[in-house]
Amino acid sequence: MKCFILIGLCAVLTVGAAANENAWLRFDPERPGTAHDPAFTNGWHAIEQFEFSAPEAGEAVAELGFVSPIGPSTQHLMQDVANETLFDLVELVLHADTSQSRLLLERVMVVEQAVVWDGDATASPRQHLTLSFAAITYLYESDDEAVTGTYSEVEIATGGGSAGDYHPRDPTVPPVFGATLSRDMAQPNVFQLSWESDPGVQYDVEFSDDLADPGSWSRIPSGQVFGDEGRMTTIHVTEPLGFYRVRER
Repeated sequence: MKCFILIGLCAVLTVGAAANENAWLRFDPERPGTAHDPAFTNGWHAIEQFEFSAPEAGEAVAELGFVSPIGPSTQHLMQDVANETLFDLVELVLHADTSQSRLLLERVMVVEQAVVWDGDATASPRQHLTLSFAAITYLYESDDEAVTGTYSEVEIATGGGSAGDYHPRDPTVPPVFGATLSRDMAQPNVFQLSWESDPGVQYDVEFSDDLADPGSWSRIPSGQVFGDEGRMTTIHVTEPLGFYRVRER
């Protein structure tokens, strides 16, 4: 059975990183970084803590705030704030014992920079940075080569996105069972859910407002669907903000 989950943007996510460096962020591989881990050279910054904030109503960007050691790149970041530098892509990596997650932020600007110091003479000052971004892709990769990775992506302005599987060690292999969720501009509060399908095959479209509860999935009223002729099937959905799943019978 093929299955994917299409994920809406979460409101706020806060995560802390340990002192031994298990989170890194990179603006530009040509710039100096602050990371000490030999696997993360060429522009990587060690991240001590960070927080994602969802956009306010009507805004087309979300924000990422994080704390990092002050280093040679601090002056570059000051200039980025003043010049409103636009980065096409910023990478964020979170590493655990047996897996890692990669977050790709698109159309990024450094909107705020501040020095953080708690007054302790033995402590080094830190810099707090706030980034705005217009789209985000989340990639989960296991250390087990037999395990397929997963991805989900969200465009901030529309709330639309896609999700699916991919093999992290072979980026030339495209995601399978791809899907998109986009706003129907002709109808307020209506979205178009499209996915790769086979003609005549039956699919169940389900909705959940809580991924932490496996029993929260339920089929939406229009959720019994047969694949259209061609490679894609599209339906309209009006459920509140949450999560969609398509299951092939």
